[in-house]
Amino acid sequence: MPGTPLTLRARTHRALPYAAGLIVLMLSVAFTITLQRNEATELARSVRLKARTLADVAVGRISERNRELVRLATMWPGGTTSRDAWAAEALRTIERGTFRSVAGIDSTGRVVVAIPDESFARAGTEPFAAQRVEIASTARTTGQVTTSPPIASASGVPIVISAAPTARGAAAVVVESGLASLLQQALDTPEASGYSVAVYVGDREVYSHVSGPRALEVERGQDAPIGEMSTWRLRVWPTEAELALHDSRLPEIVLVLGALVVVGLSGALRLYQTAERRAHALSVANKRLEDEIVERQRAQDALQRSEEQLRQSQKMEAVGRLAGGIAHDFNNLLTAINGYADFLLADIDRSDPRREDVREIKKAATRAGALTTQLLAFSRRQIRQPRSLDLNALLTDLKRMLKRVIGEDVGIDWRPSERLGSVRADPSDLEQVLLNLVVNAGDAMPNGGTITITTGTVSFGHDNSHPRLAAGTYVGLSVTDTGMGMDAATRARIFEPFFTTKGPGKGTGLGLSTVYAIVEGLKGAVDVESMPGKGTTFTVYIPQGEEPADAMASGTQSIIAPRGVETVLLVEDEEGVRALAARILERHGYTVLEARNGRDALAVASQHGGPVDLLLTDVVMPEMGGKQLADTLSLRDPSLRVLFISGYTDGDISRRGELDPSTAFLQKPFTARSLLSRVRDVLDGESLSAASTR
Repeated sequence: MPGTPLTLRARTHRALPYAAGLIVLMLSVAFTITLQRNEATELARSVRLKARTLADVAVGRISERNRELVRLATMWPGGTTSRDAWAAEALRTIERGTFRSVAGIDSTGRVVVAIPDESFARAGTEPFAAQRVEIASTARTTGQVTTSPPIASASGVPIVISAAPTARGAAAVVVESGLASLLQQALDTPEASGYSVAVYVGDREVYSHVSGPRALEVERGQDAPIGEMSTWRLRVWPTEAELALHDSRLPEIVLVLGALVVVGLSGALRLYQTAERRAHALSVANKRLEDEIVERQRAQDALQRSEEQLRQSQKMEAVGRLAGGIAHDFNNLLTAINGYADFLLADIDRSDPRREDVREIKKAATRAGALTTQLLAFSRRQIRQPRSLDLNALLTDLKRMLKRVIGEDVGIDWRPSERLGSVRADPSDLEQVLLNLVVNAGDAMPNGGTITITTGTVSFGHDNSHPRLAAGTYVGLSVTDTGMGMDAATRARIFEPFFTTKGPGKGTGLGLSTVYAIVEGLKGAVDVESMPGKGTTFTVYIPQGEEPADAMASGTQSIIAPRGVETVLLVEDEEGVRALAARILERHGYTVLEARNGRDALAVASQHGGPVDLLLTDVVMPEMGGKQLADTLSLRDPSLRVLFISGYTDGDISRRGELDPSTAFLQKPFTARSLLSRVRDVLDGESLSAASTR
């Protein structure tokens, strides 16, 4: 066929222009990327150099300030310099903006001279008096200028306190400098033009001069240390205008030229293949149709994936809601199972073989209740009930469990203080604190060792202060191990969430962060002391309570359930739970009035001729909830006692009207003993009436 050789040649060589165009395009993209990387590297080098330069400027300004301080110290009254002359020179220094205040402190820590207000300084009531004395003592000991970390003043302005020893070494001159103004004088200079600057001490920002979007700090920022102060660093990043100056158009030009070359090759290909295209017009049309079908299929697949992701997101959102719903319904069922199992155990003779079957039912229900508790803890929805606790008694009850947790090769040395004040906290919170600390200590001793647990009382005041605690009396708990210890870098991060030094699958990194969060929530503090190879000591400080500790439940308490003769209005929308609670109470002498919900309870209370001693009500019910019912009945009878029960979590209860922390509350599932004990406690006056919850 005459046309066959041309067609074959066209088909043979038609891929060459595409290949050439692709090669050119790839070279253009590679060259563009290389140029952009070089520009980014050059910009980073420029910013890094700028950061070092500005850090040197800041160091120079701080050094100049320190020289001024040394000059004042050498002029300390004595010899040819009088006190009035020294005070006048100090006042001139303050007026020049170098310092905020100047004070002379003698060897006993007494403020001898203070500018601008000597009487205020001598009274010992000015801010940072303790820091002044401490920094002056350090300066006299080292014989050098000593500077404190930044401190926030009453107006929120960060300041630093510095001291220099006098020539005789018997006293020191102490100054306070406004850190922000000092850094502004040093960094608000022409050298910083076109750049944003921030100064950090640790992770705390103490000064910033920002032009443009702050997001560039993370993307383009470069750090430089400020002198020999290891925790002080200066961060510099370019402004948008400065970025524009470094932005070259060469990468875009190269990319456009490459695209033009590809377009030219494509045009040549079209001319070269005109004859073949006419011959194969139908096949090309079919190919395009196939491509459209494939593209539509891809779009449909992408849409299907998006819908699947949306459904998955909705499922994950539902998990949180599911936890609360499961807790409520499951706890109602477990309450009935536990209660009726107790009835069977009480009624079945000990020699009856069925008694063991009932005990197995009871064990399974108890394990199910523990599973519900774990689910609530996982979703962070468990209810906290703070009480006045004896820490020694709580730890004594945990000793056996702790021994099982850490293993046989680790010993526990228990050293409780004989006189220990109470603390107000949820017992489960303190149990979690001790458990996490002991488990962490056990993991630090893979070859065995000893864990020492110590309790005691400590007071912090002006002479014995703690950097993170207010003055007062605290109950201390120390957990010491003989393990491998930690270096400074590890100690600085141990309380970060998800930070762990354990291997994969051996730790979540949440234990110590949970301890920190719980203790901070109790307005306490956690200290850690550790050195590599010398073990670790964690010390927890919790504010001492004013009330005596509540009695802790123990295995030695009386097994006789408390009885009563009072009248109880029982309000519960779950019929099985209501019938069980009524049966328990009636068996132990109480008169029970039953109601299905709040409105039904109001009618029952009105029809009852005598007084009602206790309202035992579910929190969440249809038509009228327990909180509203308690408020209504308390208006009629202010002496009415109230005990709330619920299988919902505290998050669900909060959305319907949060209960006061002092409100008497019993969590489902409950046993007959826990119900009778809590009812007796409320009737005997342990908890506040419902009126206190309004």
